[in-house]
Amino acid sequence: MKPSFIQASADRLLLQLRSFLTGALPRREVWFRDLPPIDMVPDISRHVDEKCLRLILEAIRSRRSVEIRYQSLTNARVREIAPHAIAFDGYRWHVRAWACDRGDFRDFVLSRIDQIHVGSKAEFDPADDVEWTSKIVLDLRPHPGLSAEQSLAIQRDYAMENGRREVEVRLSMAYYFIKRMNLDLPDLPPARAQICLANLKEVKRALEKARGRSMGG
Repeated sequence: MKPSFIQASADRLLLQLRSFLTGALPRREVWFRDLPPIDMVPDISRHVDEKCLRLILEAIRSRRSVEIRYQSLTNARVREIAPHAIAFDGYRWHVRAWACDRGDFRDFVLSRIDQIHVGSKAEFDPADDVEWTSKIVLDLRPHPGLSAEQSLAIQRDYAMENGRREVEVRLSMAYYFIKRMNLDLPDLPPARAQICLANLKEVKRALEKARGRSMGG
């Protein structure tokens, strides 16, 4: 037998503290012998109904559709969708699904589903969801409007090497990353924006092309 030791990781330790504060991790599983004084900004989570999640997961496993009543920002309507994955955008949980009534792949926010019923066998192939199966590298840089000293601070914050950091994401998740990091707002003050996406136009073109292919275009 050969002993195996856990590698020290500040990120893992801090993630444990966060999980402990949110109630996701019990005290006995936190590696800190003595907890330091800690607190965090309140995390207002979106409520996901337990029955809804269970039926979504069952539909993914059995390749079935579900009939849902979905509340968008404009209206509430009954829709039939065929789920194949779930994803977290940093704030909300989504179900990635084939929209049977629209004939394309879309994201649906789980907390906006207020009614759900099991549907029929779904005739679709998750491999056709090009936005989900394709990945792209985001080229993150310090905002060009920052001073040299500010730029160095941002490079350290984001663990950049040679003034950049590359992050690989699914195309379907790139949109949420860009929105969450305000990378699509060119008028933000440099100190507020902090970083920029050097290949934003390339990402947008890839998204448009993938959406066209997912709809059979």
